[in-house]
Amino acid sequence: MTDFTLGVLLPSSSILPMAKRFKSGLKRAAKEVGIEQMELEFIGNGNPRLVEEVMRKMTEFHEVDAITGIVSNQTLAFCSKVFESAGVPILVNNLGGHLPELKDLPNNVFINSDHIWQQMWSLGYWGTEKFGSKGMLVGGVYDMAYNFTKAMDLGMKKANPDSKWSFAVTRLPQGVDNLSDPSVVLDYIEKDSPDFLIAAFCGEEARLFMEGFINRKLHQKVPLLGLPYLLRDLSFEPEEAFKVYSTTLTMGASQPQEVNWFNGDVFEALGYESGVLLGASRDGGGVLQLSGIEINSSRGSFVPSKALRGEESVIHLVEHLYKGKVASTQSTLGRQLRTAALHELNIPHSNMVDSGWFNPYLGL
Repeated sequence: MTDFTLGVLLPSSSILPMAKRFKSGLKRAAKEVGIEQMELEFIGNGNPRLVEEVMRKMTEFHEVDAITGIVSNQTLAFCSKVFESAGVPILVNNLGGHLPELKDLPNNVFINSDHIWQQMWSLGYWGTEKFGSKGMLVGGVYDMAYNFTKAMDLGMKKANPDSKWSFAVTRLPQGVDNLSDPSVVLDYIEKDSPDFLIAAFCGEEARLFMEGFINRKLHQKVPLLGLPYLLRDLSFEPEEAFKVYSTTLTMGASQPQEVNWFNGDVFEALGYESGVLLGASRDGGGVLQLSGIEINSSRGSFVPSKALRGEESVIHLVEHLYKGKVASTQSTLGRQLRTAALHELNIPHSNMVDSGWFNPYLGL
């Protein structure tokens, strides 16, 4: 791609180098499709004011031809006018912790997401259907500031209108490592005795939670469900085998290409997909057009413009069995889970954005 400049919005994190991983995937794709010039700008924790400043810098100073990066649906909703005024194609990537606000989404903006809100709906529905109507959600104080509870509740109510759930949240992180203590939720799990538990931890906090959960033998009492990120950093050696259920997301495909897709880095995958999409969007006349572009990735074949509402998502259950001292993992792909696209949730427009958390990542 000659005479093509790509603007890249990168968030910062003190724990996980998500910007570095996204950039790594993007550069790998850029080499394949011929994108040579990139302007990198950091947007901190996704604060709308800083994002707006960087967006103006991208268009007025760098004069980019397209923009990509990691921006939450929440920030996108607050900055929609600025994104629209940029006048260039913009590919927003995120994990989907917030429900997407599409009413005012500019025509030049496309969303590429892991749709966590949708996976939480499926976990709530399946957990209620499989184990009972009394669910529970636990997580870090940062992770729980997304739309997890809303999505879980909607899924559970769809399976059983009389279902109920409780939750427990860690305290604010202490010290310089920005980690909260996941052990504080274990007492609440024992007290509530839920039919099933969804754990929304990730990173180092997920590892600490899992160790405490197993050491207190809670895995013998409560079925444990989680998003794929719950399992990424598990490294301790349990005394006995235990089972964890997670989801895996594909787009526009009935079967995941890999059972262990969750072991890949989601931010690097999003970066790679962004580069491939932007490469495919440039026709022979030099015109950028993201609408209708279809790509193939580890998540399947999909068109971002058609996947904004989660209509192309296919969510499967994965059963993970950790065994003995060797801590080996046996992962088995289960059945396709019921899910719901955004328009099926029947949420009034005024209630779509209900979180003050702008971070495009999960407490990392």
